[in-house]
Amino acid sequence: MSKSTVMASDTDPPQPLGIVECRRCAVAWQQRPWRTFATTVKYFSDRYASQEAGTYFDPARRAAVAALEMDWVETIATVRGTLLDVGAGDGCIVREAAKRGWIATGIEPAAVGGDTFSEGGRVIRGTLHDLPPGAVFDVVTLFDVIEHVDDGLDLLSGARSHVADSGFVVVETGNYGSAARIQAGPAWWCYQAEHRWYYTPERLLDILRLAGFHQFHFCPRVLRPGWSGCPRYAGPSHVRQLARFLKRPWRALPESKRYLALRAAMRREYSGIEIMTIAARP
Repeated sequence: MSKSTVMASDTDPPQPLGIVECRRCAVAWQQRPWRTFATTVKYFSDRYASQEAGTYFDPARRAAVAALEMDWVETIATVRGTLLDVGAGDGCIVREAAKRGWIATGIEPAAVGGDTFSEGGRVIRGTLHDLPPGAVFDVVTLFDVIEHVDDGLDLLSGARSHVADSGFVVVETGNYGSAARIQAGPAWWCYQAEHRWYYTPERLLDILRLAGFHQFHFCPRVLRPGWSGCPRYAGPSHVRQLARFLKRPWRALPESKRYLALRAAMRREYSGIEIMTIAARP
């Protein structure tokens, strides 16, 4: 295991976070969680209420992301049936799905009470544990959720109990194995006080298998407006790397390690996708 200090992109000003990486199991986590569950719920409740323009909580931006996410869900789904969005936030996925003809439900611990939208969807305040045991859905989505919880396997196992036998789950999270993470170093945007875990595609697939899922479908792009990315990272620019060496020769050792890490990323599948989305069937 190795330990490092990174900067949280969701604190003002950015605060240092201790990160532990297990290279054998290809996963990293916060050495000590920044907030408790209760303070996390309050943080998100306040931020969703703020609807701050230009941020993750901007309603227009969230609606644009939700449209891309549902576009991809509908490439996997054969019919528009029932959908459960876990960690529904302000309900953007629920609204988008309901507009498209899905019977959509969201579950969100930071929701301000229950909410029913004019399009027909609804968001319930709570977690998966608050759903009736027999409630099953054709699709269960977990967009930007698994990195926030203490136990990803417990979350996915809970989601599995609510997926119909012919349905599927969709999981989206930042890709710790991406070349973009190596390039950004300790300033990677995905290092956040609210993110407890950082997964590679290999480790996320392992957890999905342990939770009872198989038949995986990996999205070949990043589901964000204006973001680029392709499954296979093409490799670092030799010219640009040489320029970095010449500009800062005193950093030759860390630059060499960074360059070798980027070269290694070329051999890993999906290293060109900074935010990964995977669908799986039970």
